[in-house]
Amino acid sequence: MGLQLSDKWTSDAFRAKAGRLSQTLKHHVKGRNADDLVLLETVCEESTLCDGFVYNAIESHLLRELNGTYDAGWDEGGRGRHILIPENFGLHR
Repeated sequence: MGLQLSDKWTSDAFRAKAGRLSQTLKHHVKGRNADDLVLLETVCEESTLCDGFVYNAIESHLLRELNGTYDAGWDEGGRGRHILIPENFGLHR
């Protein structure tokens, strides 16, 4: 909510980071055959984003709030480590 009230929410730099995260996650469900489970470290490495940004984005459902789409979340029991990417990731809700 704090980001939405700030200028950062609409900044090009912030949107670019969110876009990199979205592209990285989308790559894992390309073809949309099944959900995928990916390590936080893998997403950070592939997207070149810091773990703090990725963690907070997953925790806050940033991509859902930003784009109105289905987004990733934590796998049950794997919070902070395992990201569950649903096969409908990125599709409009």
